[in-house]
Amino acid sequence: MKKTGVLLMVALVATVSMWSAFQHKKVSDELLLSNIEALAGNESAYGNCFGDGNVLCSNGIRVAYTYSNFHLE
Repeated sequence: MKKTGVLLMVALVATVSMWSAFQHKKVSDELLLSNIEALAGNESAYGNCFGDGNVLCSNGIRVAYTYSNFHLE
């Protein structure tokens, strides 16, 4: 009887740990796919923001800082 209880506990621990490992992998896969979609997305979809300070962008979002490329013109 004692041997059966120990075997049952080992099986339970193995089952829970395998289930936990598969759940963690699923979250990692979703995060990876979200990052790939963000990198592949069109950057112009965020609108154009020009100016300094509290700027209202073309998509209606206010931002504190903007980034623009350096030009020698």
